[in-house]
Amino acid sequence: MRNTFNLFLKTVGLITAGFILGKIFQKKFSGYQKKIVTIILNFLVPVFILTSLWSNNFIGHYGRVMLAALLVLGGATFLAGIFARIFQKHFAAVCLPIIFMNSAYLAIPINTGLFGPEGTTLAIMYSAVVTIIHFTFGIWWVNKEKNFRAFLELPPVYAIGLGLALSVFSQPPVWFKSLVSGLNQFILIVMLMFVGYKAADFSFRQNFIPVAVGVIFRLFGGFLLGYGVIKLLGLSGTAAGVVLITSSMPSAINTYLLNEQFEQGPDFAAALILAGLLVSFVFWPVLFLKAVAISLF
Repeated sequence: MRNTFNLFLKTVGLITAGFILGKIFQKKFSGYQKKIVTIILNFLVPVFILTSLWSNNFIGHYGRVMLAALLVLGGATFLAGIFARIFQKHFAAVCLPIIFMNSAYLAIPINTGLFGPEGTTLAIMYSAVVTIIHFTFGIWWVNKEKNFRAFLELPPVYAIGLGLALSVFSQPPVWFKSLVSGLNQFILIVMLMFVGYKAADFSFRQNFIPVAVGVIFRLFGGFLLGYGVIKLLGLSGTAAGVVLITSSMPSAINTYLLNEQFEQGPDFAAALILAGLLVSFVFWPVLFLKAVAISLF
């Protein structure tokens, strides 16, 4: 639990630091935002995806957890559609931060702390599905032109294919894992601070209700979807706990990157990420107790 608390403080601290910098330097560096996002999306994110997928063999008995991830994402897509209709927004501008949870940076260490090595493995399975859907269907949803050219232009798509292929035939050498571990930490720091930087340009006061409802849909909607899928698939033990925890995570950082890249409501995505993290601090104790309880049966 202490590690989870430290992880939360680190995450919120980095986003807050970016938020403060955004308030101070927003106008000075506004012209560089698109370039920074392009660098992150075309280099840093592909490296993160490739190494994460390469390090794990997905051929095994984890099919039901991966199916659960698909079903939860499907349900969250329906919730995003309801949200867009309620607030009369374009689906593309609001869907990603409601559909896609932070299944890697937050969910994997939390599941590891609660359920040990088995929790780590199952959380990675779940996260792999989220990553694949995010950079396929997610790109399709926010791409205004609705063509497959957008897929071919984004390196994360190739990183997914290469990472999955390598995971089947080999494992990365130890020196490579050590090198990439440090690089991934740097990537996460940059991404978290940039989300905070972008959120500084968003008016929370004028958009309080949409952001509040978006957080409810992502956190509590995700919780209900996860619980429903657990019952539907008859999941039990650690698998049930992992599905419930991961489904209830706040919005993924990558949702902001795609929204920024395709100019589809990046400010809303950044605000939902920050607000979701803050609400999670209150929500997590109940979530953890429920997840541990459900994993015992």
